Parts: sequence; C-alpha cells; structure tokens
Amino acid sequence: MRLGKGSIKELQFSPDGTRLAVTTSIGIWLYDVQTGKEIDVFAAHTGSMRNMSFSPDGKMIVSTSDDPTVQLWDIETGTLLQSLKRHTNEVLSVSFSPDGKMIVSGSASWGGSVWLWDVETGTFLKSLEGHRYNHQGGWPYNLMSTRFSPDGKMIVGVASDKTIRLWDINTGTLLKSLKGHTGWILRVSFSPDGKTLISVDRDNTIRLWDVGTGTLLKAVTVKSRDVLGFNFHPGYGDRLLKTATDFSPDGKVLVSASEDHRVQLWNVETGTLLKSLRGHTRWVLRASFSPNGKILASGSMDGSVRLWDTQTGTLLKSLKGHTGRVEHVRFSPDNKMLVSTNDAPTVRLWDTETGTLLKSLTGHKDNVDGVSFSPDGKTLVSASRDGSVWLWDAETGKHLKTFEGHTGSVRSVSLSADSERLASGGTDGAVRLWDVGTGNLLKPFTGHTGTVESVSLSPDGKTIASGSVDGAVRLWDVGTGNRLKSIIAHTGEVKSISFSPDGKTIASGGTDGLVGLWDAETGNPLKPLTGHTDEVLCVSFSANGKILVSGGLDGTILLWNTSVFK
Repeated sequence: MRLGKGSIKELQFSPDGTRLAVTTSIGIWLYDVQTGKEIDVFAAHTGSMRNMSFSPDGKMIVSTSDDPTVQLWDIETGTLLQSLKRHTNEVLSVSFSPDGKMIVSGSASWGGSVWLWDVETGTFLKSLEGHRYNHQGGWPYNLMSTRFSPDGKMIVGVASDKTIRLWDINTGTLLKSLKGHTGWILRVSFSPDGKTLISVDRDNTIRLWDVGTGTLLKAVTVKSRDVLGFNFHPGYGDRLLKTATDFSPDGKVLVSASEDHRVQLWNVETGTLLKSLRGHTRWVLRASFSPNGKILASGSMDGSVRLWDTQTGTLLKSLKGHTGRVEHVRFSPDNKMLVSTNDAPTVRLWDTETGTLLKSLTGHKDNVDGVSFSPDGKTLVSASRDGSVWLWDAETGKHLKTFEGHTGSVRSVSLSADSERLASGGTDGAVRLWDVGTGNLLKPFTGHTGTVESVSLSPDGKTIASGSVDGAVRLWDVGTGNRLKSIIAHTGEVKSISFSPDGKTIASGGTDGLVGLWDAETGNPLKPLTGHTDEVLCVSFSANGKILVSGGLDGTILLWNTSVFK
C-alpha cells in the first residue's frame, strides 16, 4: 500500500486511533485506519511540508511548511479554516494546547520566534521573547521544538542556541532559561504531572530539570544511542543493526544488546543504567536472562556466547565453538542448559555451570532462524531456512521429529503452553499448526500475501496470531482453522508479534516505526504507541504483563506501562 505522494515526513494517528495522517513533502493524506482508504488530502502550503498535529478532540489538523504560514484544517469537511500569517521564515514546530483553544508555533526567524494563536478566531495572541540573535554566526537561532505543559499554563521552547526556555502563557513572561547542554537539543518533554522536564541533545546527554526551580536534577551521558525509559529518541547518528532486549524474570531489570559491543542492564522503574558488561569484540546481537534471573547470556558477531553474573556484572564463562555470528541464545526452564545458534545449520547445547559444550545438533540443510525449549525443558524445537522445523530431545540431542510442509524458509515458531501444539510461519506466507506428539500437520492457515515474520500462540492455546510483511496481523482459531480477524496493522511490514500473559492483548511492531496494540478478542485497535523513529524489530511483554518493551533500528529501547492500555 502506497501512502501519500512525495517523500514521507511524518506519520501520526488521531487521538482516537481511527485516522492516520501521513505528512509528505507536498501535503497531508488522511486515511481510515480500519479500511486503509484515503479520506482526504490537505494541500495548500506553497513550500515543502514540515510538521502537523491533531487537535485534542481529533476534529482539526494544524500544519506548517517551508512557507511562513500555519494552516488550520477541519478534518470532517476538509475545509481550510485559517491560514495564520505572521512568521517571516519557515515554521519548524507547531502544537495544540491541551484544551485545544490555542496553538503554539516556532519558527526559524531571526531570534527564533515563538508565537501563540487563538484557534477559533485565528488571532495572533502573543510573541514569547527570549531567544537571541546569533551575532557571531549571522544566522538565526532556529526554534527546534515547542510544547505546552500538561496543565496548559506554560510553554517550553528549544532553540539551536542549546538553551531551554519556559514561558508563562498568560503573561508571556520568560520564567526560566535552562542552560547546560553542550550539543544541539533535539527534543524536550514534560513529565505527565508537569513537574519535571527531560531533554536530550546530540551529544547523547539526557538531562532532568525541576520545572519549579529550574534546577538540573540529573545529567546522564549515554555512549550509545540506547536512550532508555523515555518515549523518544533523537534519531541521529549510527543506527543499530538490531536492538535485542529481554526482561529479568521479576520484571525489574531490562537487558539491552547493541552494536557498540556492550551488554547493558537497566533499572526498569527508574531507567538507570545498572551495569555495562564489556568483553565482546563485535556487535552483540542477542541477550537473554536465565529463568532464575541470576545469569545473563549474550551472543555476538565475534562468534562467542558469554555468561554473566547479573548481580556483580562479572563474566562467568565464555563459550566458544561457533564459527560465525551468534544469533540466538536461550536458557532451559531449569537454568542448567543454554541453546545457541549462529549463521549455520547447527544448534549447540551448553552446560551453564561448567561452560561445556554438551551437544552439537546437526541435520538442518540451511541456517537456523529460531530455537526454543519446550515449557518442561525436555525437548527443543528449531526452525530453519531449509523449510523444516525439527524437534530434538534436549537431554540426548536425538532428533525426534521433522515437521515439513513450508515451501520456503521458516521464520518463526511458537510452542503451546502444554507443548502439544506447534505453530510456524515462513516465507511462503503460510502459518502451519503441528501435532508435536505425532509430527502431523493439523492445519494450514493461508491468507497472508507475503512472508510471515512472526507467530505467537495465545496462552490458552486457542488462538494463533501471525504478522506478515503484507502489513497485516491475522488471528486464527486453532480448533476450526478459521480466520477470526484480519487487521491492517501497519503501513509497512510486521516484524514482531506477542500476546500479553493474560491473552487479552496483542502487541505488534512494524517497519513503520509504530507499536500496535489490539484487543485479542475483537481485533479492535487499543492504542498506537509512537516514539520510535525507525523500524520496530521486537516487542515483548514482561512476565507479569505490566510492561511492554519494544526495540528498534533507531537504537532505542522503549518501556510502556500497560495499565494505560486498558
């Protein structure tokens, strides 16, 4: 599905999630999320589009461009309500006040102007002064970002002079100038209660500020682009090939693995970096906690698997035997074994206490793309690019069964909680359900028009969710084989899909940079989560279901409180 015309600048859902606005260089295209049909096109600017925002009630859109106007549109009728003309240069930022009665806009004008407008009348209300002319360089301090506080009483503005300014909306008075950043400030945001301000700059420094006093509370410099615990990321600099994440069993610690060769442990509640584990000499592709939370396993492009003590950060063992990059690591339920795969047809089993290689499982004719233990730890399942799924005895390493039927690579496998059923998805666009005991194909599920990248069995084993490069998430009835729902989930490929532990919610991640949330029973959208600036590669719920983690190509790991989804 092609969205809009011209280069895409921004994607934004309406507050109720029923509309998708696609801002391109030449206009704004509005789509119905359920049907994917184009509703309207808003194009009246004479310059390349810059920015847009929905009103809080979802009835209006405000837009900016390289021309010096701010335009206000009625979504229902497509009418241009106001064209606000006062800026003298391109308008870089625009947003509605929380009550929808005012608009704030920021421009690249000399001195970096911040202006307030009345939405109903289009009247210019105030100019917020404070940003200065750059006398040395002779060019303007561009207003990079403007935003209202949650209570609508203040506005924060960030300019290219590396200063954050706070204004009182009623009086227009400059309340505070917050200085300390050494790099260009890329984004700023209020906490939900409006008491704290968080900012991030191009030097990878995150700063927390007390809004009341203007005091710097904390400054953290992140050497890689893993800005954790905040729902934004600058989106500049080197991107991660993959950001691998995993929760500790108690949900209190998150691990991230990235291209800078480091494995990092984070406090989920505070976002604080607990430990940075160094030792790998190339990119770290995967990281996984043991079920008891005491050991962390990491796999790298340097061909090694490393085991770490999660309390001390000490390297316990370095497991060597792979000749290529290690792409998957996973513990057995009893913590005693680890399974790993690399870019080869071999699966390896390790003793986690001694670091000894127990078994090398061979038989696949092409690389293994997925591997998992059964819940009881007695068997192991592997999925390969040769189109087959193999079942192994975890203790003896004996090949038990081969599940064949896919006509292309198998991309994903999921075992039921009772280990009696196995779901698989592959490049042939099919989802297949297998009887683990007999090895028989129970049902093929067809309907996707592209590779199935991810499959997940619901906790009760009654439903299969599948995500495909065709942008759809499909729900299937395990008992009847019928398709229950087909959801146009993403404007690009679906890369990952996951059920919540209670089976009521499905999360999906896509190449459009969005995390989708869906009611597992009805298929209705719950809340689109925006924050990533590039493809979302993985989504996963914590064991208690209270947190959803997403990781993407932008190098960010975002944590979401699931209580707000309900």
